Amino acid sequence: MKWRSIFLFLLAGIIIAVGGCGGGEKNTITITGRLVGEGATVQNALLQSLQDGAGVPLAHYVLYCVTFEDYPKAGSGVADESGYFEIVNFDAKGKAFGCFVLDENGNHIADLIFEQPETNLEGGTVRSGAVVTADDADLGTIIVDLDAKIAVVSVEGEIQVAGKTEISQPFDFTGSWKMECVKGGPGYTDPAALPPDEGPCVEGGLPIYLLRFSATDKNTGKKRYGIMVWKSEQAFLSCGGVIGVTQEDIDSDAESPQVIIDDTNLLGHFTYTPDPPEPGSWGNSCTEASGWANDYNNDGDTGDYCKDLTPVSEQLYCFANCYHSPEVKENDQLCVEEREFDWSLTPEEIDQFPDQFETKRGKPSTLYVLEEFIYNSDNVGSFTTINEWTDYIGFDDAGGNWVFKTCDRVEVIQMILYRISDTELEGDFTWTIGFNDGDDHDWCVANAGTEIYPWAEVGTFHVKVKLTREE
Repeated sequence: MKWRSIFLFLLAGIIIAVGGCGGGEKNTITITGRLVGEGATVQNALLQSLQDGAGVPLAHYVLYCVTFEDYPKAGSGVADESGYFEIVNFDAKGKAFGCFVLDENGNHIADLIFEQPETNLEGGTVRSGAVVTADDADLGTIIVDLDAKIAVVSVEGEIQVAGKTEISQPFDFTGSWKMECVKGGPGYTDPAALPPDEGPCVEGGLPIYLLRFSATDKNTGKKRYGIMVWKSEQAFLSCGGVIGVTQEDIDSDAESPQVIIDDTNLLGHFTYTPDPPEPGSWGNSCTEASGWANDYNNDGDTGDYCKDLTPVSEQLYCFANCYHSPEVKENDQLCVEEREFDWSLTPEEIDQFPDQFETKRGKPSTLYVLEEFIYNSDNVGSFTTINEWTDYIGFDDAGGNWVFKTCDRVEVIQMILYRISDTELEGDFTWTIGFNDGDDHDWCVANAGTEIYPWAEVGTFHVKVKLTREE
């Protein structure tokens, strides 16, 4: 029996095991929908299967769903040749659950991002990693972007990001935590397969600081919540111990919903570590003290400190590299504004610094997440953050001509948290990175990770995590 067949057989066994039986009131639901794929990854392989531009049916792909509770229940449906799937006898009635897409070999492709027609705290769309429904639900056509690793589902009516019942005492996760990866079931990445020295599955656990803040909607009186994920509590305090905005900022932003921040002590702009006023004034902070010695000019001299370089353009370029280095960005005693650098420029092309050389993102480098936190129940909630940027790639082609490409990138971080106790949380953590549409999209997909474009990460992982509160 082929591996794929074994995998689908096992999933069917899971459905039978968790589906329940017996008469009386129906406590299970049925989830239906259709999986289709889009993007160069699928179009190049299955171009003849395109149907009226509506995407390629993802036959034999799987939608796997799981509840968030003390004893989670699971259900899954295998897509037929047209992409249609059905999850039957899913014990999720009135419970918060999330779903993710697996390929025919059981590899994680994308989490479902549920969008509800409502404006979030930043003026965008309300997104959640989990939903609640009291009845059967049809998710419609789920378009899976196989290049961006994103699958978005619009929900309304009976299926909601929050249940019909009032959320009266949502758990407060504020505090310092140690996050560790644990082994999950089908579709979860084995933590042993991930780097032990970076990301959420670092050896010994990843220390983080979570902060919840609340707001009141002026129009509806509804409570809304935000989440900040910092490197540490010290990083939060180094940036002023605030959320980065004032009430005046919120009131003057026409795109954001009209809310009043309840935690007035958290209002204020970040207090960034000042930029150097002139070239070379970083002094030791970006040279000897941080060990920033390198052979910048490739002349064999490893004592090329930025402040000693000439001309000034090379000195500034070197300082930008230093500012971008982990020694500075990950220092929780500083508050460094995160930047994007145009690495396609050469030192000789830099006319001004930093205006033409970098873009400030408007958030500290030690602030990993700032998003609205959506409660699905008193004990379950999630956030979804989407980061977009552009990579610039310059290189000589086979004829010796200088070629310039731009690759539009997208990164999705989604985390669903379930409260076990005041000192323990469980959750699903998903990270995906891929490409958005753009003029050079197909070139970017084809050359990601090659010698020309070696730093381009593409992929996804989906891990189960445990968070333990630290005193």
